[in-house]
Amino acid sequence: SLMVGSEQDGGAYMGALFINGHPGALKARGADLLADFNACVEHTDILTRYARDIEAAIVSAARYGWPERPGLAERPKKTTS
Repeated sequence: SLMVGSEQDGGAYMGALFINGHPGALKARGADLLADFNACVEHTDILTRYARDIEAAIVSAARYGWPERPGLAERPKKTTS
């Protein structure tokens, strides 16, 4: 289950509802799920641009060189609660 709420300063939070002991929720305990989802979005954008660059290199090898493999940022670390 998912727990969603708002902070007093107007910010939002999302977390795993681990009260029932669901294994997936227990693993996500202490994780900043919004930061994790944002990292996934960033990785998706980077890999999409990389795939487009590869396609351009395949279609027109003389015009575009093979792209360098992009680096991906580390995913957020879990916090202890």
